[in-house]
Amino acid sequence: MELYPALNRPLGHFLIELDFKHLYPEKDFKLLNKMDVFVVKLIEHIKSANYQFGIQGPSILKELQTPSKPGNEYTAVFKLLPLLFQPLTIKLNGKRKIDGIASVWRPSKAEQAAAFITFISDVGKLKIAHKVKVDKAFEYGLKLQPYVIVINSTEFFVVIDNTYYKLETLIKAVDVCFKSFFSLNIHYPIECEQVWLFIQHYFFEIKLKSDQSILSVKT
Repeated sequence: MELYPALNRPLGHFLIELDFKHLYPEKDFKLLNKMDVFVVKLIEHIKSANYQFGIQGPSILKELQTPSKPGNEYTAVFKLLPLLFQPLTIKLNGKRKIDGIASVWRPSKAEQAAAFITFISDVGKLKIAHKVKVDKAFEYGLKLQPYVIVINSTEFFVVIDNTYYKLETLIKAVDVCFKSFFSLNIHYPIECEQVWLFIQHYFFEIKLKSDQSILSVKT
């Protein structure tokens, strides 16, 4: 981001989208175009697999199946998607700052989901939520990667470093966040790498030789 000052502006995400379109000219609208079909498939998959999503599960599933307002089914998809994957044990390359030793880390499903999309209740918590992420990345010897944050289900941001891109819908925010990994040539957050890989493979139909081989993504 430091090399490209224009990206630090509020509309800098347009440059990310243009660059992705240059890289993959026929895949620009893949996420949006496949989402409605995926909603139907996800409902069928959840019923057949008998998933348990915790206390909030029933209300999220209800919005997925019979949304109370247009677009709520897409929010439900993105809330449920990271919960479909069992978190993987991660070998940390750096040393944890709290104890100074190299170690492994197995994120919880809640951590996996929050690394993908963070939901907060009001705008006053926006900078606090970001600081929590920065501090956690530092603790584990990691670099904070782009992520999506949603405020009260009405405002949607993609956060890259200290730049906040405000988008009009959650689908658009996920779309821009995904494209940023390719445009900026950076890795997915390790806590939710398999979630982003699924989006890459299923929605955008992009397969790379460098992709991690993760069984849950293939199945």
